[in-house]
Amino acid sequence: MHPRRAFLIVLPAGLLVAIGVLLAGNQGIVIERCVVEVPGLHADLDGLRIVQLTDLHSSRVGALEKAAFSAAGGLTPDILAFTGDLTVDSVVAGEISRRMVAIGAPLGCFAVMGNVEYDGDAEAVARAMRGAGVVVLRNEVRKVRRGRGELWVLGVDDPSTGRSFLEGALLCLRGDDVTPRLLLAHFPTVFTQAAHWGIDIVLAGHTHGGQIRLPGSGYLGSMGSEELDKYARGDFRSGGTWMHVSRGLGTSKLPFRVGSPPEVTLIILQSVQGSARRPLPQVAGALD
Repeated sequence: MHPRRAFLIVLPAGLLVAIGVLLAGNQGIVIERCVVEVPGLHADLDGLRIVQLTDLHSSRVGALEKAAFSAAGGLTPDILAFTGDLTVDSVVAGEISRRMVAIGAPLGCFAVMGNVEYDGDAEAVARAMRGAGVVVLRNEVRKVRRGRGELWVLGVDDPSTGRSFLEGALLCLRGDDVTPRLLLAHFPTVFTQAAHWGIDIVLAGHTHGGQIRLPGSGYLGSMGSEELDKYARGDFRSGGTWMHVSRGLGTSKLPFRVGSPPEVTLIILQSVQGSARRPLPQVAGALD
């Protein structure tokens, strides 16, 4: 065969292989499972199941969204947690939120805002989520209970727009330095601050796990800072604080993933003997 003709045959085949690899990076949601020991967690909360979804970047309810909700529902969560970058479209936000609430997590469906929400009408997105029954935490807290067990769920707003205020959320605990704490945050850069304040569990996203991770060469470029690169994906611990950074589900800038498949995360809490005192900020007059 003439070399040029052979090249013309091989070239399309190579392109098809490359496209197949790229598309494969967008498909096949991976379930990541984590078991976290929490000192002082009441026995009634032992085995509590938290499912984390993050970074959908949705413009509609498509195949990825439906697959994510199906996977999340199959994990029978007690708490469903969404850690930001849902959509810029309030109509889509409402539809997705109704589907998340329909999963039926008995202790609630919670969410925080990411940077993407602020690319559109963030207030309309938040209203749509709340209207569907999602508890949107913007430097706020809620206490969940099962039997005699209690857990604080805290959520901070988007730090890239200067709205994150963890200390403000902690003041809402009104002096409770015993009950375990779960923090939802979009950016994993909250980790150092969370460890300082004795947060037990941090769930974060934003990084997409790098989104494009080439074999043997790490990430394709930086995610904007050394700290984000450091907390690109997976589990981290500092003292009594444990953090999981999810690869998330959607994509940003480039419409595909390589070496960083979409993720739904199951976190199972395990009570262990002992207790822990968790620090609180002190602001004169704040609790009067």
